[in-house]
Amino acid sequence: GVVTLDIYRNNGASVIPGFTFVEHGNLRQIGVSVYVSQGVFESRAKQCYNMALETVRTEFPRIEIKEEYNVISDKYQCFRDGYNILVTALTDTGYILAQNAVGGKGTDPEAMARDAVIRLQDDVRAEACVDSQMQDQLIIFMFLAIGSSKIKTGPLTMHTKTAIHICNLFDDEVKFEIREVTCSEKDSTPRQNSKPKSFIIECSGRQGFYRGDG
Repeated sequence: GVVTLDIYRNNGASVIPGFTFVEHGNLRQIGVSVYVSQGVFESRAKQCYNMALETVRTEFPRIEIKEEYNVISDKYQCFRDGYNILVTALTDTGYILAQNAVGGKGTDPEAMARDAVIRLQDDVRAEACVDSQMQDQLIIFMFLAIGSSKIKTGPLTMHTKTAIHICNLFDDEVKFEIREVTCSEKDSTPRQNSKPKSFIIECSGRQGFYRGDG
């Protein structure tokens, strides 16, 4: 797709306040969305969609499901053949966790659907407020923020570990503290071959970024 951004220069200090994302709450809704370009992959996208719904009903019993299936025919919205699945989990504290997968030639549609749902279930069982795809994206903002920031997530990805390392290369006085916390397992499902792991990432922040900082 195409993303257009408008960026405005801030004359003076660019201030990012510290933030805290730690109250997972209770699972309220699961979303399953599939988008497919009109043409060769429509049958595979339907297989992916049906398997995702089947897996969600197994992994998230008694949870409301929001379903969405979209065939994109506008050539300006879809530049080539393919399909994508997005599964989301909404909590009653307002957090949205998400996992996705992209299908194409040679992709098993049912396997990619199951994988996306299972990865989302891992985030939910960890009582995360930040999913594994979003972890590393927040590190730079924690680093630059004024005041302490804290997020609750599942096991750290390699991207997240790398982002922390790079931030420390810029300013080794800004420390990231990572600690494992106990999960209540209230969102456990029939797939319980391992205990969920949940982590708190905390950072005191660089106390803001000012133009001209070296």
